[in-house]
Amino acid sequence: GQASVLAPLLQTRSADDARTLCERLSSALVSTSTRVIDVFHEWDYDDDGVINHADFAAAMKQLGLDADVEGTAQLFETLDREQLGVITFENLRRGLRPPPGASRPRKVGTRARAGAGEGARK
Repeated sequence: GQASVLAPLLQTRSADDARTLCERLSSALVSTSTRVIDVFHEWDYDDDGVINHADFAAAMKQLGLDADVEGTAQLFETLDREQLGVITFENLRRGLRPPPGASRPRKVGTRARAGAGEGARK
């Protein structure tokens, strides 16, 4: 999948904490022009609309981050802002928001709609 291109960019160290992993994932998204929604759909293995612990563990294994169990558990907790035991799309989007000034990936072949800001819903 499209999000799997992130794996080579995430050479992590066991000392990486959850915030560092979020920053590294965010930077990888920007550098590969990968959208958070694409990552969310790829990581939601059971297509239930949320990323649960099993989905997240499988995604971390795909990215080669499964060896650092403590770091990935902290990352899950960081992204699970409401502590519901699942990561929603909105939480993933907020957690992986690119740093200020980073160019954001755009969907190919679409133009921005008037009034379709970040808070717009489909």
